[in-house]
Amino acid sequence: MKKFPLLFMLLAAIMLVTACGQNEKADKKTTETNHTKSVNGVEMKVEKLKLTEDGATKNHLLQIAMKFKNNNKTNFGIGAGDFKLKDADGKELKLKTEAPNFGDEIKSDKELTGNAYFIVPKTIKTAKLIYQPVTTVKSKKKETEVSWNLTLPELD
Repeated sequence: MKKFPLLFMLLAAIMLVTACGQNEKADKKTTETNHTKSVNGVEMKVEKLKLTEDGATKNHLLQIAMKFKNNNKTNFGIGAGDFKLKDADGKELKLKTEAPNFGDEIKSDKELTGNAYFIVPKTIKTAKLIYQPVTTVKSKKKETEVSWNLTLPELD
């Protein structure tokens, strides 16, 4: 008779561990932080997300910490304006242009780290970050190069 409660507790513990493991796998599928993606010889990685109140609006402010490595023989220019953030419905969310967004030219075999800041409605839980370089006057074609699926963190 003493074995029954012990067996029940062991079974409950196994079910709990299995359930937690499945939630962790689901979270990893919905957010792609720390996943390096390459475009034209440049490695791009979303390192960290931070969500705060935006004092200027009634929305949240999403800070996206990014890291880049230029593996090309030539310099490569990149900035926060080359990225778009879209909600689950495909609506583009606004880059906070007055924030200290990153932007610079990365020399060959060098790295750049910086933050991009987006104004996000309080109801948004997931978003897609898309690298879509600013086009020149000659080239009107805008192609999505790479993207990251993001699950927004809790308010900081």
